[in-house]
Amino acid sequence: MPAFLKLPPKVLLHVAGYLTKQSDCLALALTCRELQIVGEQELYSNVMLRLKHDVAADNRMEMLYRCLTSFEPRCEWVRSFSVTLLRPPTSKELEGLAAIMRMLPCLDSFKFEFPSTDSSNAKQIDLRCRLIDSMSPKSSLRRFIWLNADTLDGQSLLSFLRFHRGLHHLEFNDYFEVPKIGIDILPNIEVLRAPIATVLRLLPGRQIRRVKTMINDKTSPKWMGMSCLDMEKITTFSSTVSGGAGGVEMHESLIQQLGCLEFLEIQDETVITSMTLRFTNIKFLRLRKLRGPFSLLQFFSVVPTLECIEIQPNLRLPAGRVSVRWYRGERRPRIVSWDCGRDEEWLHDWKMVVEHEYSAAHI
Repeated sequence: MPAFLKLPPKVLLHVAGYLTKQSDCLALALTCRELQIVGEQELYSNVMLRLKHDVAADNRMEMLYRCLTSFEPRCEWVRSFSVTLLRPPTSKELEGLAAIMRMLPCLDSFKFEFPSTDSSNAKQIDLRCRLIDSMSPKSSLRRFIWLNADTLDGQSLLSFLRFHRGLHHLEFNDYFEVPKIGIDILPNIEVLRAPIATVLRLLPGRQIRRVKTMINDKTSPKWMGMSCLDMEKITTFSSTVSGGAGGVEMHESLIQQLGCLEFLEIQDETVITSMTLRFTNIKFLRLRKLRGPFSLLQFFSVVPTLECIEIQPNLRLPAGRVSVRWYRGERRPRIVSWDCGRDEEWLHDWKMVVEHEYSAAHI
């Protein structure tokens, strides 16, 4: 232990980076005085706040504010901040959130998950007054995720996006469409999760490469009149299709326009044909809920660039949820488990982010 404590602070912090649970970071901080700063620095680098159902018994927002104000260096340690609400937030909590955001000069990622509602009279959250005025003059934010955004105010969102010009990652749920915006907003966006109408609206003039979206039978085929240069920027595409045969037809029509597509993930039971992919540059095909017959040999034969096909069945191993992979030229499949969060596979390199790999003998 004494020899370990003599390591340079940067080395200790690098070692602490392998702790994946906040409870482990806290335990490290409580080990001894010498490791307190190292443990806390890793603990506060990724702050996850989950508010309870009971408003009266929930003071987590206030506790976080006190922890940050009691020792100012903690504010500079925060790189990622995630807020999950299991109920509508109170005015006091929104004020607390704005105050906390004002204190985080190095914040890189902000995720806000708000409960969806069926009420058309639901109170909208004005990001303009709650967050924009709370950020430092030079925004450090690069990643913004707003899930279940059916209460998000469109005009305040535009002001928010205009302020955070450095954003390169933007995610919404599949039903919220960003209002029409100019090219001066989101000039650096590369990763986008949004309805297909929003995706097509933002493509021209931007370098959007990774897309997660939803398509249905009412989707307007606006891509037909778009420049090939805009469509060919997309290399990763994750889709959910609804609306029966009409939605499938729209989906296939869009995929055929993505000439530089390398990674395709289909979230639902939609059937994809090998002929749809033959003019793309696809290397990896991932099917989440395969339905009906599927010919691996046909896909590898018709699509010469295809290296791997992955299917995620209802199968669990000690590694957790797994997928079955077939590689070109190999007779036996492999079982793999992704080293990332569920539904985040489209954000990662399919060759590199694999936690466990099993041979076919383990199936």
